Amino acid sequence: MSVVLDVAIVSWCAVRAPNVFLKTIKDAKAIIAENEKVIAIVAPSYPAEFTEFPDHRQFVGGMIRALGFSHVCEVGFGGADMVAREYRKLHDITLTGGSISSDCPAIVFFIEHYQPNLIDKLAPIASPMVAMTRIVRKKIR
Repeated sequence: MSVVLDVAIVSWCAVRAPNVFLKTIKDAKAIIAENEKVIAIVAPSYPAEFTEFPDHRQFVGGMIRALGFSHVCEVGFGGADMVAREYRKLHDITLTGGSISSDCPAIVFFIEHYQPNLIDKLAPIASPMVAMTRIVRKKIR
């Protein structure tokens, strides 16, 4: 059995909106201990946070795997590409009116609660993280 674990330790978007924490570190350690395959998916922004690593493969391939993850993937390799293709398709078939990206949970929450008249403008496309999670679940079992 493989587990794709979403763990947010500290995660803030550019406008300082906190992302929802899906699991705690304690939960992550328990899941790693109980499962043979646990996959970490890291955001492509990780090099900005860990500037002390001149070779970021040390961080991804070494340190994260040393925590007990069986695989480490980056959102940018697959998830972002898939989402970009979907936005291109949406753009090609939407001739007028445009759409609002649904990647940012803070924007979606704001529209749902304060601008419900714009809900139909939210793009029906998963975020890169969700897309990468789907790819990993399909490919790594």
